[in-house]
Amino acid sequence: AIGAVPGLSLSNISIAYENVTAVATVDKATGNVLTANYDLKWTINFDKIGAAIPLGTRSSYVVTF
Repeated sequence: AIGAVPGLSLSNISIAYENVTAVATVDKATGNVLTANYDLKWTINFDKIGAAIPLGTRSSYVVTF
């Protein structure tokens, strides 16, 4: 189990989105979205203790009709 960190609370944590990319493929004939890909990179900053955790996620979707 992770214990409490003295002086650390939600009020001194910030999140910075540094690089976000969204790419969609669209069917030229219909205008329908066929695929969507999202690449997110962000950092959680623990301002009070001077620490940061870089994070990222990738999501891909295929749209079917």
